[in-house]
Amino acid sequence: MKMKIVFFAFALLLSAAFADIAITNYTVLPATLRPGVAGTVSMVVSNPDSEEVTGVSADVYGTSAIISGGTYNFGDFKSGISTVATVPFSIGKDVKAGIYTLSIRWVYYVDTVGVKYKTLNIPLKVSNPASWQMLTNTDVVFSNDDFVVSGRLRNSGGAARDVRITVTSDEFFQTGETPVNDPRLKAWAS
Repeated sequence: MKMKIVFFAFALLLSAAFADIAITNYTVLPATLRPGVAGTVSMVVSNPDSEEVTGVSADVYGTSAIISGGTYNFGDFKSGISTVATVPFSIGKDVKAGIYTLSIRWVYYVDTVGVKYKTLNIPLKVSNPASWQMLTNTDVVFSNDDFVVSGRLRNSGGAARDVRITVTSDEFFQTGETPVNDPRLKAWAS
């Protein structure tokens, strides 16, 4: 009899130690994150255990680069219940390219254990590649001879290094070097 009580107490302790929620399949949208963009992180939150989990909430912590925050309440999760949780965020306009963390601390209650915590740190990769536009003064060119196209390059993205200008047309052929009159760029046609 004593052995049964010890076994029952051990089984109860073991089941209480594993009463938990599961957070799986998180996705970040949009897939490409740039400065000034708003997005969301979605994840599946479930209770795979036999014991009910109550008062499930998520405390969201952003950074100076990743703007997000607040508490989201999801209620109670009976055994086998799952839901999709979505957390909004935005990226500051002046954020440098890099990897930043969005932290989500889940708080919930299990009768046999009490209050439990689980933290999910989601890496958000912010990129800011150069994004070029060329504005020309001429819309249409007709010539049987060499001609010059004057234009203006504009970079609306991140910093650019080792810039090269090439003609990618089967109709035109580039002759000689193409200088870029900007001392900040070392750029020549390839």
